[in-house]
Amino acid sequence: MADLAILISHWQQTGCGEPDFCAGADLTRNGVVDINDLSLFIDNWLKSAD
Repeated sequence: MADLAILISHWQQTGCGEPDFCAGADLTRNGVVDINDLSLFIDNWLKSAD
């Protein structure tokens, strides 16, 4: 749930870039936290890191 909270707290933020891409919320690394990041987050929701 902490990861979702980070994504939400940076929602629609622009200017994301090196070194942390808006605390990791910009999953697509395109400079903005948007629907594409949410989609990627949902696609990987609860997947194991094994």
